[in-house]
Amino acid sequence: MYRELVDKWWLLALKGVFAIILGVILISYPVKTQVVITWIIGFFALIEGLLVSLLAIINHKKFENWGLLLMRGLFGVLFGVILFAWPGLSLAVILFLSGLWLLVVGIILIFEAIALRKEDVGEWLIAALGLILILFGLFVINNPQLSLSILGVVFGLMMLLNRIINLAFGLQLKGEKKRLAK
Repeated sequence: MYRELVDKWWLLALKGVFAIILGVILISYPVKTQVVITWIIGFFALIEGLLVSLLAIINHKKFENWGLLLMRGLFGVLFGVILFAWPGLSLAVILFLSGLWLLVVGIILIFEAIALRKEDVGEWLIAALGLILILFGLFVINNPQLSLSILGVVFGLMMLLNRIINLAFGLQLKGEKKRLAK
């Protein structure tokens, strides 16, 4: 599985760059309407879900645990579609669904890191991503009184922190690709 990740390092890096930009936007404009924030979060979930699903499908014969990747991707796509289909959901429902999404994806990432343990290639970065998502998910679920402005900042910070780690992992894989080519 590690070899295939190394070959697709650019997908992880691209996802990281996209999320960093989205995180900056969320932090910069936290008081915008609920629908806009819903669409931004839904768009991110949909894009990430599609990229992760594509990675799993393309490499299903090579990845030992491609089912975890596909499950994570499909969960993101489903979450994104729900937010696009019903952008007028109440803030409490959006918060709960967002927290649930973060929690489930974080748990799946922890399992992915455990599966990569044999590879000894920075699986701690994936585990760190998972832990951060779990913590943010629990924070969002357990704080339903969050205002819309705080929601944007929380998601912006989560995306920035998470995707900086994701970008670092992608760049680490790029370096590993060069090393393996020698």
